[in-house]
Amino acid sequence: MKLCMIILVIAILISGCSNYQEVSGNTKNWNIKVTEIPPQENTEMVQTTIQYIGKEDSINDFKFKLVSDAISVSGTDSAPSLPFNTTISTNPKTSDPFSKPMKLTIEWNNQIEEMTLQQ
Repeated sequence: MKLCMIILVIAILISGCSNYQEVSGNTKNWNIKVTEIPPQENTEMVQTTIQYIGKEDSINDFKFKLVSDAISVSGTDSAPSLPFNTTISTNPKTSDPFSKPMKLTIEWNNQIEEMTLQQ
């Protein structure tokens, strides 16, 4: 019984030490995940992953913009290949980038989808 308690306590401590924040969501055509990643050289990092889940055969003129009080990142790709999945890392402007809502806008094939990500 004591061994089980020791293993349980160790498991709780390990999971508590690796508890990074994350928000995710999806629209009709996109899965989005914003994850805090371990600091590198005392620099906070946030990673944004965008995955196309729509049914179109191709994507043209892809643009995205993720904006909050702490994050401002954008990108473009004129003709990405499918399956489309991109990951972008950025340094947030504050130590708690997940405290405020993040607005994401994605444009492609003359379409626009927007969403708000928040905890």
